[in-house]
Amino acid sequence: MGDPDLHLDLRIGRSHRELRVVVRQMVDRDADEIHEIHCACLTRTLASHYTQEQIAAWMKGRTPAGYINAANGGENFFVAEADGRVIGFASWQDSELLSLFVHPDSQGLGVGSLLLDACRKDAAAESAGITCLKAAAGADQFYARRGFVPVGQGCTIKNGEVIQDTRMVLPELAPNLKTGR
Repeated sequence: MGDPDLHLDLRIGRSHRELRVVVRQMVDRDADEIHEIHCACLTRTLASHYTQEQIAAWMKGRTPAGYINAANGGENFFVAEADGRVIGFASWQDSELLSLFVHPDSQGLGVGSLLLDACRKDAAAESAGITCLKAAAGADQFYARRGFVPVGQGCTIKNGEVIQDTRMVLPELAPNLKTGR
C-alpha cells in the first residue's frame, strides 16, 4: 500500500454542527463497516439505477474478509471516518479507481471528493496516477465534475447478471485515449 501516514481532515458544516472527517488507509478492523457501507449503497443509493436481481447478484458472496483479501492482494483502500465511524471508502490499483462508496446518510457532504483526492495523491506518490474508472449508474456526473470524461458504456458480469457502467478517463493522465472531447 501507499503512505500509511496519509490523512486528510475536514470540517463539514452539517445542519447545526460540524463533522470532522479523517481520511486514512484502511486497516483490517474497518472491513465490517466497509461491507455495511457497500451494502447500504447498493440497496439504497443504486436501487433506482439497477434491478433487484442486479443488486442481489452484486451483493452475493460479499463478505468483510473480501476487502481484507483485496488489500492483501495489492488494492489500496482508504476510509473516511467521522465520529469514530467509517462513513465511506475508496480503493485503487494500478491506474484504476476500483471503488468509491459513501454511506447514503453521509452523501453530498464532500466525503466522496476527499476519498477520491486521497486515492489520487496516493497513486501519484507511487508514480501511477489514476487514469480510469468504471462509474456505476448515476455516478458519472460526480466523476465528470472532477475532470473525468466518458469514453463509452461498459458492463461487468456479477453472478450471471450484467451490471452496466460508464467507462471514464482523466484526459491529462491518459492523453492517448480518445475521449470525444
